[in-house]
Amino acid sequence: FKGSFDGPSQYFYLSPKTLNEARKTLAKKKGVSIFYASGATTARWVAKLPNHLKAKLLVVNCNHPSELADSHLYLDVIELNSISPESGEWLGKSLSAMKSESIADRLPSNYSSEPVGQEP
Repeated sequence: FKGSFDGPSQYFYLSPKTLNEARKTLAKKKGVSIFYASGATTARWVAKLPNHLKAKLLVVNCNHPSELADSHLYLDVIELNSISPESGEWLGKSLSAMKSESIADRLPSNYSSEPVGQEP
C-alpha cells in the first residue's frame, strides 16, 4: 500500500499487545483509516472497537463476509473473500486516483496548470 499511495500513511502491526495503542491512535486521527482483516482473529479484533472508531474505518476483509459482524457500522467494507497480498497495491492506486480526481473536481473552471509569467 505505502509504495502505491501518494499520500501520507502509517502502518501499525496489530497483535494483542498493540491493540490498545492502535485504539488510542485511531481515536486521535482525523480522516479515514484502513484495516486489513487477514483472518478470523483480526476480524474479531476490529469487531471489538467502539462504534465511533468503526465509523472511521475502511475494512478490507479477506474472510468470509460473516466473519465481520455488523459491517454496516464501518465507513465501508471491501469483501475480498480470500487473502490477496496485492490488494494493498490496488487499494493504494485506487485511493490515489480518487484523491487526484477529487482535487481536480474542486478547482475552478478557469484554473490552468500552465506556469504564469510575464511575456519577454
